Amino acid sequence: MKARRSGRAFINRLWATEKRRSPIHCLPTITFMDAISILLGIAVGAALGGAAGYAIALARGRSGSAAQLAAAAARLEAAESERERSIEGARAERDRADAERTQRGVVEQRSAAFQASLAEREKSFAQLKLQVDESRLQLIEAFKATGADVLRATTGEFLKNASAQFAGQTQLSEKAMEARHAAMNEAIKPLSEQLVRSEQIAAELTQKREGDARQLTEQLKTIAELQMKASSAAQTLGSALRNTSQRGKWGEVGLRTVVELAGLVKGVHFNEQVSIETEAGRLRPDMIVLLPGGRSIAIDSKVPLDAYLDSLASGLEDARREELRAAHAAALKQHVRALASRDYAAAIEQPLEFTVMYMPVESACAAAFEADPQLHEFAFKNRVLVATPSILLSMLRTVAMNWSDAKMHECALEIRDAARELVKRTAMLVAHMNSTGHKLGAAVSAYNQFVASFDSRFVTKINEIAKLTTQSELELDEQRSEIPRLSSTAQADEPSTPAIF
Repeated sequence: MKARRSGRAFINRLWATEKRRSPIHCLPTITFMDAISILLGIAVGAALGGAAGYAIALARGRSGSAAQLAAAAARLEAAESERERSIEGARAERDRADAERTQRGVVEQRSAAFQASLAEREKSFAQLKLQVDESRLQLIEAFKATGADVLRATTGEFLKNASAQFAGQTQLSEKAMEARHAAMNEAIKPLSEQLVRSEQIAAELTQKREGDARQLTEQLKTIAELQMKASSAAQTLGSALRNTSQRGKWGEVGLRTVVELAGLVKGVHFNEQVSIETEAGRLRPDMIVLLPGGRSIAIDSKVPLDAYLDSLASGLEDARREELRAAHAAALKQHVRALASRDYAAAIEQPLEFTVMYMPVESACAAAFEADPQLHEFAFKNRVLVATPSILLSMLRTVAMNWSDAKMHECALEIRDAARELVKRTAMLVAHMNSTGHKLGAAVSAYNQFVASFDSRFVTKINEIAKLTTQSELELDEQRSEIPRLSSTAQADEPSTPAIF
């Protein structure tokens, strides 16, 4: 403990001494690391001394143990070596601190020399500036008499010539632009009228389609009501339908009614009672419905109903009724074969989608399908479609909508062609406009080059003369502001041809 206290006191004295030595009191010569190193050496020495004393006391207390004395001596020797190394490290730290102090002194000397040199240069610059001001005043007095007249005459003539040239270029550009606008309006006017007319046609077709949809809904309701009435009157019509000719006429009337309700026009969308001469004889379908694209549908309304009408008689047993219904289905199947064998497509010389076997009585069709569930599939395989009034109305209504879509497609093609022509003409107009813009840009560029040359080569020298002759620069700037200038951004904003052209 005494050794530690003495070490601390020594460090404090050493610190105070170095602080008094240093010319800069705020920066001590010995750093904190130097003090720590010295303190560490002293502490190690004190520890070694304590260890030595402890070893000697232990040796005296146990004088009988030679081995322990030898071990204590070895530890003492090791502690002494460690103390020597600590002292050497402290010396090295002290040497490093001395080197840093020396280097700091050199830097301070260089800084003082630089400050002195800077002061000398500022003094020389002030003297040189004074000489330049005196020379400028002398030159102004020398050129004052001649510079003002030359400047005034030259500037006035230039302003006059520049204004005349710019006025002529502006007048020519305005006339050219007016001619281009007039030509553009004349070219676009017919196309605009055609587009307006096409839009009106499209709007009318859309309105017509919406009206047709509402009309179809009303017609379907009407057909449903008529079907209910027809079913209730089936018994009454039975006797009349047993006559083949009357049954055929009744079927034709019902077929015509359905076609008219669907919105088809005779002679445009369908033809009735078309007689076709073939090698096998005369073919006469009740109706040929025309489809968009040159295709057609044949409709036959002459169907056998005798067996079905017999099954409606009152007082029949169920077995007998079933037999008559089966006979009715067999008769319809035979009629399907007969229709399939008629080559309507070759006769009318048009592609035929299928042949429709029109059943004017819904209940007769339902009874046949109930007796022979495979009848519909059999007819479809033979390209014959069994259709009741409701089915036929839906099918023909679809045909009418296809015709409407075909007409809309034709209008759309016309609109497309008109739009292409408009784009083509617009591209031509834009090309003319770009050509005009490039020519105007070239004129503007030449004029701006002229003004730039005047500013850089002539006005600059005139300004120097004005300064030397004490002529006010403000007067020259006011005269230059009268020179018309064109913005250089006009060339950058030229309309470019759209990518679609």
